[in-house]
Amino acid sequence: MIVASDRRRQLRVRASLGVVDGRSGVNTVTRDVSTDGMFVRGLPYGIGDRIAVDVKFPQFAVPLHVAGDVVRVEKDLGVALRLLHPSEPQRLHFSGAIARLAWAKTEPGA
Repeated sequence: MIVASDRRRQLRVRASLGVVDGRSGVNTVTRDVSTDGMFVRGLPYGIGDRIAVDVKFPQFAVPLHVAGDVVRVEKDLGVALRLLHPSEPQRLHFSGAIARLAWAKTEPGA
């Protein structure tokens, strides 16, 4: 499902992508993802924490490593991250992965 919001300028895609947090050892999933942010279920962090995770997109054999700041905590659900891309090429690569994911979800029979 593709979600539009009046507060966000980026397209969000509802997707359960695998996420591995090396610091806490948690293997979990996303609830939704966009170029500049994502909601990750069950991570044990607070607002302002900076973390790095590996995100598993179905079209890639190797997870994408991303860093982000926790900007919202939903008690017992997870955390919202604002992603920090170190370069424009990495941001575009992540954005392209999301676009391919959104396109696959709109294909007939998806």
